[in-house]
Amino acid sequence: MQNVDCDHVGHRVYVRRTFANGSTHYGIQCLKCLSIVKDDRHNKRPWIKAQEIPSGRAVYEYIDPEQTK
Repeated sequence: MQNVDCDHVGHRVYVRRTFANGSTHYGIQCLKCLSIVKDDRHNKRPWIKAQEIPSGRAVYEYIDPEQTK
């Protein structure tokens, strides 16, 4: 869920998240509010395929907001 109080500008990174069932998903996470960002470049989808990440971009591990509380 996106935080409506955060504009996500300048704080976005591509992330990899592995779920409990072993599936891996990729997305854009805001490092300021830790929300997954639905970006226009990816048709506003929260999770994208690995091949949709622009070449040369770093992919970081997902930061679970629940683990930071």
